[in-house]
Amino acid sequence: MQKINLHSSFFAILVPLLVAGLVFYQPLHASEIAAEPARTPAPPLKELKIVFGVYRPPYIFEKRDFGLDFDLAQAILKNSGYSIKSVPSPNNRAMIEIEKGKVDGAIGLPSGTDRDGLYFSQAIISYDNVVITKKSSGVVIERADDLKKLRFLAFSNARAYLGADYLKMVKELRYDTEISNQEDQNRMFWQGKVQAIILDINVFRFYRNALKEKFNTSEEVVVHRIFSPKSNERVAVFKSKAVRDQFNEALRELRSSGTYQKIFDRYIVIDPVKTPESQSTK
Repeated sequence: MQKINLHSSFFAILVPLLVAGLVFYQPLHASEIAAEPARTPAPPLKELKIVFGVYRPPYIFEKRDFGLDFDLAQAILKNSGYSIKSVPSPNNRAMIEIEKGKVDGAIGLPSGTDRDGLYFSQAIISYDNVVITKKSSGVVIERADDLKKLRFLAFSNARAYLGADYLKMVKELRYDTEISNQEDQNRMFWQGKVQAIILDINVFRFYRNALKEKFNTSEEVVVHRIFSPKSNERVAVFKSKAVRDQFNEALRELRSSGTYQKIFDRYIVIDPVKTPESQSTK
């Protein structure tokens, strides 16, 4: 019987098939190659003109798009499809600017009731407005009326934010108790020109550090918490209800994702207000 060489038979079959494949193979023309679909560019963000109020570190810095208020608003609005053009204007004029159509909204205003052309967001931040005195003075402050016996300075337009008891008290005074420049407010406190200052605790912390080379700001102070935290809530106000609704939704997402706290941590350490009692701090 004749022995079959399987190795030779395999190549005898394979070679003709390879040759045939080369003869009939025609490379695809470049025009026949399916191109990847082009990626659709993201639509440009719609610009909103937003009022941020006056220079008040660490919340907003003068002539710069920088600060806690700005960074929070930018992150929230970007997630809603908007960019920001900041507009310098005092907060007490912001509502007028919105109603006149000069701006699209404002950040850092007290909460209010919606009306046509003015729509209030959920609270963005709660300012921690307190009274600061030097511990060495031995001053006791338990209510707004206790301030009448002191030389004190409050932030600009404080009477609009600190409740009915405070408003009643300052109306009885015959001298101005407010100052717009909070650096000067803090300077006067450390110089001993006033016995107490009323301001957000984080503004105080900022200037305490900023002024430490010029004054002895290491002296122990007392933080008197006599104002309702609810009265210190600040919101955004928009002329468009749709923008306000988008802002609220993006704010909730920013909180749940942890980004909200990360933005805070760039500037300050937040100590939640638990009790109204006064407490000492260094």
